[in-house]
This record gives sequence, C-alpha cells and structure tokens, in this order.
Amino acid sequence: MYTLYVNSVSPYSAKVSALIGYSGLACKLSTQNAINRYTVIKKLTGRTAVPMLRDGDWALSDSTHIAQHVMALSARPMLPQNSHHAALCWLLEDFADEWVVRWVLYSRWTNRSDSDEVSRIIGNELAHNLPGLSSAAGRLGSRAVKKSIEHMGVRASNAVTLENSRDRLLNALDVLLNQGPLYLFEGYPSVADFALYGALGQYFRDPSGRARMLAYPALRDYLERLDAMRLPAPDIEIALNQPSRQASSLQPLFAELMGTYWQMLVANFRAISRAKNERQVRATMLDGSSFSFASSNYLVGRLKQMLTLIDETYRGSDELFGEQGLRLESAIMAQIAHLSHHSEGRELLRDFPHLGLH
Repeated sequence: MYTLYVNSVSPYSAKVSALIGYSGLACKLSTQNAINRYTVIKKLTGRTAVPMLRDGDWALSDSTHIAQHVMALSARPMLPQNSHHAALCWLLEDFADEWVVRWVLYSRWTNRSDSDEVSRIIGNELAHNLPGLSSAAGRLGSRAVKKSIEHMGVRASNAVTLENSRDRLLNALDVLLNQGPLYLFEGYPSVADFALYGALGQYFRDPSGRARMLAYPALRDYLERLDAMRLPAPDIEIALNQPSRQASSLQPLFAELMGTYWQMLVANFRAISRAKNERQVRATMLDGSSFSFASSNYLVGRLKQMLTLIDETYRGSDELFGEQGLRLESAIMAQIAHLSHHSEGRELLRDFPHLGLH
C-alpha cells in the first residue's frame, strides 16, 4: 500500500492528499516529523520536502509528478472531457503551483497572526507536541521557510502586485463558480482544481484569509467540497451529468495567468538569456505594476514546459481549445508572440515548430 507523507501547512500536501482521496487509490497518510523527515523522506528522495508518495523503497516527490502517477492508476477522470481543454487544465495547474502560491505565502508570512499560527503547527508536527521542543522547532522551521521564499519574490516590495493579483483571482473564481458545473471544467474535479485547492485552501485556513472567506461564498463552497476529499477519509461529491464549462468563461483566469505568471517567466528567461549574471529580475505585469525576484533556471524550465504543452496540442489540432475558446486562444497567442520581438525569444520558439506555425 502507498503512504503519503505530508505536513498540515503545505499547499502541495493538501493538493495531493485531496487528489489521491478522490482517485480511490489505497493510501495511508503520515505526517512529517523530525524523525521521518530524515530517516524516511530524505533517505528515499535526497530531499526533506513533502509531499512524498512511497511504496516500499520506491518514492516520488513533487506534487505534479505524484499527480501524474496517481492519474495513470485511477479510473476516475481528472482531465476535462473535451481533449482540447487538457492543455488549459495543465496550464492552470502550473499557475496555481507557481504563482498563486506566491501571494498565499506572502499573506501567511507577513501577517503576524498567520505566521504565529503556522509556526505553532510546524513545531507541533515536527516535535510531536513536546513542550519546549515544539516552540523551538516552530521557530526554526519558520525561519527556514521565510529565507527560502524571499528569492521567489515573496517580499514586501511586491505587496501591491501580489495583493492585486489575489483580489482579481478570488473575485474571478467566485463569479465563475457561482454558475455552471461544480468544478472548473466539469461536475468532477480536475488536476487544476486540486492545485487551486492546495493554494487557496491554505490561504483561507490562515486567520487573515478566514476573515475574508464570507466575501466569496461560491468559492468557499467549492473549496469545502475539495477539502472533504482529503485523506484519510475522503468524502466525494461529484455530478457527472452536469454539462461541461465553456472555455470562453475561463478567460478571466487566463487573463490573470498571462498578466502575471507569464510576464514573470518571460522576464526571467530574458534575464538569463542575456548571460549578464543578473541575479535580480524585475518583471512588468500587464496592470503596470512590477514584480522583483531572483533569476532562476527552474523558471526557464517552467516556461519551456508551458510552450511544450501548447506546441504538443497544436501538433494534433488546428485549435488550441476548440471553437468555443478562439478568443482565449488569440489572447494567449498574442502574449506568446511577444517572445519573437527579441532574438533570444526567436531562438527559443524555434524549438516549438507547431506553435510557431500559429
């Protein structure tokens, strides 16, 4: 039987726990502590990060890789019925994992009530609620987290950009989920739903987020449905007879993705491509605000993965999202076309011939 190692304040742990709960895969749940963190998790993966899925001596970390593994084993659908929308689904999954989590972490670690509560949880889990040890472990763990997220742009200088993105996305999701199917695409959840749940569920569990939850009733109900699917005792609510959501109604979500996350990826790519050892990057978002962060080869990989996803979709179809998504496709392609305005972008696009034809 599989075992999933998690901690209670990890967006990615929540994402995978709910996804596995929905999948029907037989899986035990184990909370990370100061012992298994090293004797099991680091021993098997070389890292102390959770979530980690284990089966004997086999182990897999990274929430997206775990999701792909579980999806291949499960009979339950986790991608939209319309094959054109699979690319949309994976793009939103990446957006939630890589951008939404930034403003969630910013809120958590700059609001004193949030950081104090999370520090207590970290300490209690690592030190088994032992008096004295728990508080010390919480302080050490919190210090390590704060240091690790600063390079991501989770810093006070980016407050306006992060908070504006938060408000736009929460409003867009609440409007979207107030009508149509129970989840983003269908009456059943997709991998994108689980990724959004992982990030947003953590935001609304923190004190500052809880205080705002009543302003988003449709989003609150959506997150509660997904939260109920978590291990160890998942409660699944789906409606397979509901009609699929039209791709055009997802346009506000993709406007946010392309206006923030995409701008960060492109700015990072250009900085690294210039080979001037630019350690700090400043991206200009589509709303005119700026976002500063440390340059990262990892983010170059995320950009290439997005382009690969779109290129592979075009290899099998003339339309990215089907007829209903033509306006959305045009908006996304207009942003991608900006890459061709610079020599390093043109060089990059040569690796994606099907995308280039469009």
